[in-house]
Amino acid sequence: MEKYKIMECLEKLTVSEYRIIIKVIPKLIGRSNNTFWNYTKIDINSKMDIPYMVVVKLERLFKLEPGELINVSIDSKSIDEIIVEHWRQRQ
Repeated sequence: MEKYKIMECLEKLTVSEYRIIIKVIPKLIGRSNNTFWNYTKIDINSKMDIPYMVVVKLERLFKLEPGELINVSIDSKSIDEIIVEHWRQRQ
């Protein structure tokens, strides 16, 4: 399974839309064709990531909400939780 939903988004396009967009995306994200296709193949367990600004551009391009392009769930504590835990440990 891929880490990002790029291929899923491309598969939703019509054939004519697909042909246009695969030529335009590398220019929009400022990367080569090979780099773009490498982004589509990043394995879900890979430590490799797409640069943040490229993800934002792709999410906007495919009309996705922030964070919807990634196929994995990212569990993280908020700053408030971390601070509360820190103070509890000090007591």
